[in-house]
Amino acid sequence: MLFLDFISWILFLFLTFYVMNQLYIISCSSKGKIADVEKRNYAVKFEQNLNVIVYSHNNASTIIDLIESLKRQEYSQERYSINVILDNCDDNSAKLLEILGGARLWRINTDIKPIGKNKSIAWLLERILSSENTNAFIFLNADCIVKPDFLARVNAAIYDNPVLMGEVLPANSELNLMTNLANLRSKIRNKVITHGRYYASLGSILDEDVCAIRQDILEKVRFAITDYGFEEYEFSIKLANANIPVSNSYQLYCYKHISESLRSIALSDYKRRYKAFITIKNNFLYLLTNKRSFKAKELILSLTYPSSMLFIILAFFLFNVSFYTNTVFSQVISIKVILLLLLGYACSNLFAMLVSRCSFNEYKNAVFWLLFMPIVFSLSLLQGIRLNMSFKFTLPKKFLINKDFHKQIIDATVSDGKKELPCQLEIRQNDTHSQLIFMFNGKKLSSSKQPRVDFAFEEISEKLRAHGFNLKVCINCGYFKLNESIASKLGGEQGYCLFDNIDKGSKAWEYTYIWNACVNIISIKTRKHILQKLSEIEITKKD
Repeated sequence: MLFLDFISWILFLFLTFYVMNQLYIISCSSKGKIADVEKRNYAVKFEQNLNVIVYSHNNASTIIDLIESLKRQEYSQERYSINVILDNCDDNSAKLLEILGGARLWRINTDIKPIGKNKSIAWLLERILSSENTNAFIFLNADCIVKPDFLARVNAAIYDNPVLMGEVLPANSELNLMTNLANLRSKIRNKVITHGRYYASLGSILDEDVCAIRQDILEKVRFAITDYGFEEYEFSIKLANANIPVSNSYQLYCYKHISESLRSIALSDYKRRYKAFITIKNNFLYLLTNKRSFKAKELILSLTYPSSMLFIILAFFLFNVSFYTNTVFSQVISIKVILLLLLGYACSNLFAMLVSRCSFNEYKNAVFWLLFMPIVFSLSLLQGIRLNMSFKFTLPKKFLINKDFHKQIIDATVSDGKKELPCQLEIRQNDTHSQLIFMFNGKKLSSSKQPRVDFAFEEISEKLRAHGFNLKVCINCGYFKLNESIASKLGGEQGYCLFDNIDKGSKAWEYTYIWNACVNIISIKTRKHILQKLSEIEITKKD
């Protein structure tokens, strides 16, 4: 009985807090409508430089319409650019886009196909963030389409909001019942809950097909590349930890053809709960150790908030405990209090529909949702049991013991042009990928997982050069030559040192590992001159 009493009190306090919190957030959303009206009167003084990033994975049937709609924008063409990420596409997307033109294509080819939206965005931003003359980045999925005034609306909204989360509206006019129900839930979540959390100074999960982020924010908070996935949730937590608000904008929306069924809605619910569970697991220690960021902790805890069906099930459990058991909880909390809790939850849902300005048909659809809710919940649980997903539950790599994993630490030198500083390089390799970690003064800079170790070295070297540092290893030396056929066989570990060939006239090829170093290292900029000189020596000898 003591355990049952303890569980009952915990659930009751949790559900009570949840109802009061929902009512508070919805009231904040209602008050925020006035501020939204004031923002609409804000006159934009000039057009900012915008960079549109489109994520595509085998979207040949839809991406052409999106690119064409972006090229027809009522916005100065010199003020925006279009970048398309082709994530392991094996359809004819690339050929179609090359014919169409107007967009810069970025092809990703990896062993794991696809690597996912957030990993792809992180990969691209590492390459263009520091070099692009951009005020804000706009992220779109390739199955969407936008109106001609889309960029103009983003330009106006991004002035007041550093991070914008948009909304996806149906492009098809005739919608079935399940699609209408899904759209109703999405409307309340975006226009009320996310909107209210912004005006309540709380964090939100950035998990939509369209969003916009200012460049200064992306330079401060980077997209993560983790071993356990769901980086979109991790990025949202990092934004909350940095106290950067995520707002839902009435100006940021796109269209796509939507057709939902009971199974697709259940699958979507299961994915959302699974992502929430993994995110809580990965950040559990953060909840216990970090004492400063209330916003980030609240955002993590908000992932535990129950769905409508789960709320009713938990309330029904408390109802039975209060009615049938002889516990302290049943003596203090009567059945009327449980019914009052359910009434409060029903009022919060009705309040949300009023704030979102639902139409008569949407109120009617809400009644249908009450009938379908148990079926969707049951199907969602069934999906979890069957694990009919494209991903499976795995622990972070740092907790796994991989016998095929090879690691070595190398002492190296990094130079800022004036003095040389000691550092360390940690090389991690297995049968599928290589990774390099640069360590200096207790800080670490990690490369992404690359198919060859020389690619990882080049990635780290580029990152260091962007900050004015040069890593003094053979791969960054002018005397170094990498033979592609040899590199592909040896995983990019070895190349040739040309020092003896130039200075001593030797004909022998001296093999060297790319991470070796010596006193003869010179700037990589001289490599072209050295190779040209070597070819001249060979021509002279032939003559």
